[in-house]
Amino acid sequence: MKTRENKNGYWFYIESYAHLSIKKNDTLLYNPLTGKILTFIDNPLISQLMRRLALPQNMYTIHLTDRDLRQPDIRQFVQSVRDNFIGDLIDVSSCPIKPIQVHPIMKIQQDANILKKGTQRSIGEDIMAYLSDLWLYVNGNCTQDCSICRDAYRQFNFCTSSREKNLELSIADIKRIVEELPPGIPQNIHILGGNILSYAHLVNLLELIPADCRTSLYIHYLNADRHKEKIQHISKHNITLELLFSFPLIKEKAYRAIQALKEPGIDFRFSFSIRNTGEFEEANELIQLNPEIGATFHPLFDGTNIDFFSENIFVKAEEIERIKPSLKEVHSRGIVNPNYFGNLIIRPDGRVYADVNAPSLGKIQENSIFDILVKEVESGTSWRKVRKNVLPCKSCVFEKLCPPISNYNTAVGRFDLCSIRRQASQKKIK
Repeated sequence: MKTRENKNGYWFYIESYAHLSIKKNDTLLYNPLTGKILTFIDNPLISQLMRRLALPQNMYTIHLTDRDLRQPDIRQFVQSVRDNFIGDLIDVSSCPIKPIQVHPIMKIQQDANILKKGTQRSIGEDIMAYLSDLWLYVNGNCTQDCSICRDAYRQFNFCTSSREKNLELSIADIKRIVEELPPGIPQNIHILGGNILSYAHLVNLLELIPADCRTSLYIHYLNADRHKEKIQHISKHNITLELLFSFPLIKEKAYRAIQALKEPGIDFRFSFSIRNTGEFEEANELIQLNPEIGATFHPLFDGTNIDFFSENIFVKAEEIERIKPSLKEVHSRGIVNPNYFGNLIIRPDGRVYADVNAPSLGKIQENSIFDILVKEVESGTSWRKVRKNVLPCKSCVFEKLCPPISNYNTAVGRFDLCSIRRQASQKKIK
């Protein structure tokens, strides 16, 4: 950076593709093209400068003088911004007219708050297009007695039995749901429950699902080697099957379940619920025996394994830099929660949810899918569950960079499943 005397000063600007965040005396700048994050913690001089940049009338460009740049903190800040291609300095003498940077403003099409202000449009216009994933818990019956039955499905996609084990989602209700859906909506239909192979109407249900919907079935391995006729019927459809595993693993039954799905040529993958490193290693042994089958791991919080959870779920700043969320992702996280947005979950009793840990939006026997979607868009209890509305996240400059709130936050009982605040306080400038 030049140090010669410049009477005209410099234009200092932030690139339009950069994300900035200011919380009290903390400042963050993020380059989504490289993933680089700059943080300036507890530095009122830098936060004041950034607030000037963020003023609408300044359009992310401000004037700096040689006197400004002689201040060590500002000089270091400007140099870091330039070194990481987040912004630059322009000599005013070579560019007399102030340059401007237009930063994007995110909004949702058909946003309820916007539509309420209009007079020509209603909240209901095209709202069905929001529905991307429909989760049908078709029954609650299962003869297994897994220790994680009541916990796993509240944290990730997993089977669960109901206290009222005879409850089933009627095929008439499902048919009415499918008939209400426009072509191509939703993109994905997920079929879960207790043991869905014991669901009396499974064959009819698979025939009802439109061909343009991707269909996924979730079956626990202890149930997968039963109901051979239904397994054969599943193989006739373009369906992806998630073979669910909980521990302790009964290896002989796991091998039989895998073979029962391999024989008819069903497209399936492993899905493991993991509570500790021992279970992870046991799952890896099964994967090594079946390397052609894909697998996903879902850490499960059981109230006693917070150390395991901290190691495998808690987010670190360097992980965000490695993932490099796009600018669109960063801005959208301030408006909607992609973990819940577009989801509707229907339980065996007909109650509908946008999130299994949130209050019910209604009952399918009494409310249409359209009315339920309108209610969720208007209330925003799940689809709009974002970090800017919760503590301590809303006071943290990483608010939009961190992964969206998930069911893990509910399970652990805290929103800051991260080590970022501690990392930032230990190293004030990165």
